[in-house]
Amino acid sequence: MRHVISVALAMLVAMATGCATDGGDGRSTERMGAATTPGLSTQDRNFVVAAAQGSQAEIALAELARQRSPSPAIQQFAGRMITDHHNASTQLNEAALEEGIAPPRTIAPRHIQIRDQLARLSGQQFDRQYLEAQLNMHREAVDLYRQQASTGQSPELRIFAEQTLPLLEGHLNLAQQLAARAGVSFSE
Repeated sequence: MRHVISVALAMLVAMATGCATDGGDGRSTERMGAATTPGLSTQDRNFVVAAAQGSQAEIALAELARQRSPSPAIQQFAGRMITDHHNASTQLNEAALEEGIAPPRTIAPRHIQIRDQLARLSGQQFDRQYLEAQLNMHREAVDLYRQQASTGQSPELRIFAEQTLPLLEGHLNLAQQLAARAGVSFSE
């Protein structure tokens, strides 16, 4: 409770003194999809945005895979992505709200493009493109979470990243196995 009061007071002081909500790159953090918290590092804020948008994208793509994939193995994988990323999103929201950040609930434009491309495909062509997207997205997620776990400033967000990293590494491993079976070429 004391943390919430401190955050609220800091936000009031920032608003009263006219402090900007710049994420360090010239863009307002609110426009990026997360409310700002004084004293929270740019890396921590950017992690929340990227992790939240990544999980939302994983859920959206997995829902599409459950509809469009003819493969029971890929449909099972997609079901796991929905469950695991929904749970991870819930945990991220809790950790972020503890730090005074409201994670975005939207998908990044680049993920919308992937979803739209996949929506036009079916059968094995869908499966190959979906698995390729899963490989790329999970590699990015593993790198993002490793970075946050090792250099994040927020203890809550660092712990969340540390605890979630093995799950994401497992997803990447499963995607690699499915991709190998489907004949999708990838480099590790």
